[in-house]
Amino acid sequence: AWAQLAREAPDRLPRLVVAGKLGWKIPEFRALMQETGWLGGRVLHVDDASDIDLAWLYREARFSLFPSTYEGWGLPIGESAWFGRPCVTSNAASMPEVLGDASILCDPLDVGSIADAIRPLILDDDALAEATRRVREMKKRTWREVAEGLVASVSR
Repeated sequence: AWAQLAREAPDRLPRLVVAGKLGWKIPEFRALMQETGWLGGRVLHVDDASDIDLAWLYREARFSLFPSTYEGWGLPIGESAWFGRPCVTSNAASMPEVLGDASILCDPLDVGSIADAIRPLILDDDALAEATRRVREMKKRTWREVAEGLVASVSR
């Protein structure tokens, strides 16, 4: 999807930062990055990001991406929201629940769907501002609320 957007809007495309260890089931991604020189430098991999590094990345990001096919919750989505950043995420599993009405959803198995969800956040400053406003204004659960909900659910 990022390669598609790089062809469409090379002047507007921000750098994509992939934070964290590269998983063991992504040989196609690894091959594409090696073959293209990380899309000509448009993609940067930060392998072992500390909590301080992640906080800086979230604060400096325009938005985040988390098009996972399955998660128990989707912690990076909530983290993005806590830093006031919209997140393009999957319409699958639990991901739509994390941001509710502030979600920007895509089909994680459809490159065109992912690109369509990202495109307005890159090309339309008003769309990015509106998505950011929705995330900043949404009620976010605290760790205390999550823990209390968990205790309540297992105490029944």
